[in-house]
Amino acid sequence: MPRPPRVFFEGAIHHIIARGNNKMNLFLDSNDFRVYRKLWILAKPRFKLKIYRWAFMTNHVHFLLEQIQAVGVAEAMHLIQGRYARYFCRKYAWKGHVWESRYSNRLIADEQYFLRCARYIEANPVKAGLAVRPQDYRWSSAGFYTFQHRDQLTDKDPYSELGLSGDSDTSNKQELFIGRRAVGNVERLIKLSKKVGQNLVSRPRRQSIYQD
Repeated sequence: MPRPPRVFFEGAIHHIIARGNNKMNLFLDSNDFRVYRKLWILAKPRFKLKIYRWAFMTNHVHFLLEQIQAVGVAEAMHLIQGRYARYFCRKYAWKGHVWESRYSNRLIADEQYFLRCARYIEANPVKAGLAVRPQDYRWSSAGFYTFQHRDQLTDKDPYSELGLSGDSDTSNKQELFIGRRAVGNVERLIKLSKKVGQNLVSRPRRQSIYQD
């Protein structure tokens, strides 16, 4: 069965998840994290992206980002994942794929799911046992919002005053209704479907974002 096409348009907000091939670790030391972050810092202005929330885990990465123009996300992902894979293979004499074949891309259709996704991304290191609090983890956007540290990668999101960062409670595993490519309430998805000319509501199924 062919995979559904991705949905990109000006002003679209996406939750991007990219994983290491066969769950392999992508970052083996601090410099690996720095190299990958630098690639995104350089790509942001080139592809007109706003990165609101992010977390680099050992074997996968999360982004909550906005595409300011009609294109940008797919092009940035292609460039950055390719360059980091080449860096990784050279450094570790690795032969084979570094990334999973296809990154996950969920279109965020309303404010409610933006907030849930933002909280989930920054709580990921706590859930994985890498930090006690989100702001204690170095390789995420939580420190930007908690301590107001400029990090060149994070753009302040429109809901940051609600204080999402600093909450390490991951027990409240709220579920999402996810269509083929989008997350949000049905009314908003219908409006977006008309805008992009694709059905984003097709038989949504219940699924938790906390499985990642």
